Amino acid sequence: MIGKERRFDAFPKSVKHSLEHPDVIYERADNLYAVRRSQTTPMQATPVVSLDADGGASFLIYRGMPDQYSSAADMSIPVYTLSRGNNLAVPTGRVFIRFSEGIEIASRQAELKRVGYRLAQTLAYASNAGWLEAEDMTTLTALKNIGKLGQLADIANIEPQFLSARVTRSSDILSKVP
Repeated sequence: MIGKERRFDAFPKSVKHSLEHPDVIYERADNLYAVRRSQTTPMQATPVVSLDADGGASFLIYRGMPDQYSSAADMSIPVYTLSRGNNLAVPTGRVFIRFSEGIEIASRQAELKRVGYRLAQTLAYASNAGWLEAEDMTTLTALKNIGKLGQLADIANIEPQFLSARVTRSSDILSKVP
C-alpha cells in the first residue's frame, strides 16, 4: 500500500487549464482529496464540499488524506486549486480536445489510442472536437498523458475537465472550508 503522504505523488503537481489559456494553472492541494460519489460510496466523514456536474458526475471533497486501508483509498483522487483564486477543482478524467478546422476528430481515433485515449463523446456542432477518456479509464492516466496529446499534429486546444463549485467573484471557497 502507498503511504498517506505519497498517495497522490503520481498525479501532476500542476496542470494547465488549456492550450488557449496556459497562464491559468491548477495546483494540486496537499490537504484535500475527492471521492466520486456513487450509490455504494462509503461516507468517510462529513465532506467539506460536494460537487455535482451535468450528466450525473458527483464528487465529495474531504480534508486530509484517505486512510490507506479504507475502501475509499483506491477510489480517491487529488483536489486542485486554481492559480487565480482559491476555487477547488476536481479532475473528472475527461479531456476536451479540438483539432484545427477541417480535421474531423473521428478520423484521428487511431492516433488518440496510440497516446492512451479513447473518444468518449463527439460534438454534433463541431466535428473537429470532442471529449476523451484514458484507455484505462483512470483520472491519473488522463492527466499524465496530456503532454502526448499536445504532440499530435493539428491540435488547436486541449482542456482537461475539472469540476468546480460555482462561486461568485467575491467568494473564496477555501476560507469557508472547515
